[in-house]
Amino acid sequence: AKVRLTRGREMSQTDTAVTKTFNDMTIIQLSAEDINSEIELLHSDDLLRLVVTEPITNQATGAEMEALVDDGSFPYGSGPLVLPFKMVRGTVNTLLYILQLKERPDDIQAAMDELGDRLITEPVRDSYVIEVRLRLGDPEKARDVLAKVLDVYQRLHIDVFANEKSAPFFEEQKARITRELAQAQNDLKDFRAEHTVSMVEIEEQLLLEQYADAKKVLAQLAETETAVAGEDLDAAIISSLSSQTDSTVVREMQLRMLELLLEQNRVAQSLGPKHPTVISISEQILNTQASLLEAIANTRHITEKKLAASKERLDQLNEIKAGLEEKFKDVQILSGNYEFYANKLEEARIADELAQANISSVKMLASPSLPVNPTAPKKLLNLVLALAGGLFAALALAFGLDYLDHGLKTPEDVEHYAGTTTLASFFNKPGQQLDGREVERLATMLDTIDRGEESKIYEVTSSVGGEDAGHVAEALAGAFSQDGTSGALLVDLTGEIARVRSAEGFSDVLLGDANLDSVFPAGEALAVVGRGAHAQYPSHLWNSTRMQEVMAELLRRYKYIVFNVSPVLQSHDAPRLARHADGVVLVVKSDSTRREVVTRALSMFGEARGKIIGAVLTRRTQAIPSSVYKRI
Repeated sequence: AKVRLTRGREMSQTDTAVTKTFNDMTIIQLSAEDINSEIELLHSDDLLRLVVTEPITNQATGAEMEALVDDGSFPYGSGPLVLPFKMVRGTVNTLLYILQLKERPDDIQAAMDELGDRLITEPVRDSYVIEVRLRLGDPEKARDVLAKVLDVYQRLHIDVFANEKSAPFFEEQKARITRELAQAQNDLKDFRAEHTVSMVEIEEQLLLEQYADAKKVLAQLAETETAVAGEDLDAAIISSLSSQTDSTVVREMQLRMLELLLEQNRVAQSLGPKHPTVISISEQILNTQASLLEAIANTRHITEKKLAASKERLDQLNEIKAGLEEKFKDVQILSGNYEFYANKLEEARIADELAQANISSVKMLASPSLPVNPTAPKKLLNLVLALAGGLFAALALAFGLDYLDHGLKTPEDVEHYAGTTTLASFFNKPGQQLDGREVERLATMLDTIDRGEESKIYEVTSSVGGEDAGHVAEALAGAFSQDGTSGALLVDLTGEIARVRSAEGFSDVLLGDANLDSVFPAGEALAVVGRGAHAQYPSHLWNSTRMQEVMAELLRRYKYIVFNVSPVLQSHDAPRLARHADGVVLVVKSDSTRREVVTRALSMFGEARGKIIGAVLTRRTQAIPSSVYKRI
């Protein structure tokens, strides 16, 4: 099936993040998040639970449905989808249930999990369409179940956007805002009537003009007073006449002084400056000057009182304007809130009506339909392809593992990669005794090498630990002791061999802490001597005269001497002892020790001028059972 998504039916409010303007029209567009949200709704537990618990048809309802569920005998498609999806989740889940690592779900939860796994939803690229598919064994049943899924999805989609509590909430808020708005409007009306707000602007303008005129008069009076109060009377009169003011009294006094000045000048020119008439006029000028100063002071006092009264009234008018603005702003805010809640109430009412009418932005472009060309698994072809693929994969894995494996498995590998002879190979398991016949063959091969010497010293060691070098040394010394002509000596410098009976050992003899006769007993077919009390040998001791004397004495007493030495790459004893030995036997653990490690150990013996006789392979594995191997 295919589902077409649109936006705008449920979402009444617009989001600037998902809107665009085209030809002066606001178009609401979907985003990837909207489509993903619908896909999540299709896979939600609520949807799956409704699908698996509600009947597909009305053939079984009520008590009849409960009976069918209890006995598990209802047919597929006529009741809850519990048993149709009750099948094994796989061997992994079964194993987890048995081991109690995972809780076994009930029938309904198992059906929900199965339905969720079989339900496939994918957005169609570059569109607002979601493709929904359901895969079941029976296509007819799959179509019915998918139709049920889409039906439940449409109902849940409407429920997601529908909010039954929104309309009462917005209605309550609208009523509250209506009351508050009416109160605010009444307060504004009363405030206007109380303060005659209509005349406030005119009165304020007049007061501002009066205030400016008063300030101008005060400035003029100050300038005139400064000019009149000077010592030079003529200059004072001229300055006072040049400083005109808006005060009538002050202006008249200035004109009177001008008349007296002109009369004084005229009389002084005709009668002289000492004439009594000139002197009388001068006295009148001085009196007029005093009267002018007094008039200026009176005028200033009156003007300052007017200025203070204007300023006080202006402050009152400003308070009235501020109160008026606050009242008006309250009315504006409440009006906006009223409009908002009214719109929201209408949107909620429309959304509720859309939900009741089952109208949503989800449209079915294509109802659940059967595939035109149904596919079925081609078992024979898949089996052939699986066999061929498995064969090629097995071959590739075998060649890859062989290429990456650097272990030495066979005598041929030892000869090819290490460049030395394989003296013996043992098919032993950990803790198992070595094959006696193979040990005898090893002793025979060593005995036949370089027959010119009567007594021989052999060093048995390995590259790293855990390669059974101690077992090989012990078995080899036991094989030499079977000769019967003379005894054999096994010197264990590693502490691995349990047959060592005395605490005194080889190191005690070299350092002079023990007598050679007490450590190396005579008359025994096989003498086993340990390392001794000293864990480390001084480096100079290996090439000392004492070492040569001890080795010479041991060669006189024993025909075969076998040293079990620590691994080459873990101790320096093996390369140092190799100079005194007639040959070194390197033990290699089959299919474990890398050939680079064996090559490194052999090169260390070469640097120490030791003679490598050959290698011994241990813990070899047989590709076929030993019972069959013995018969072929």
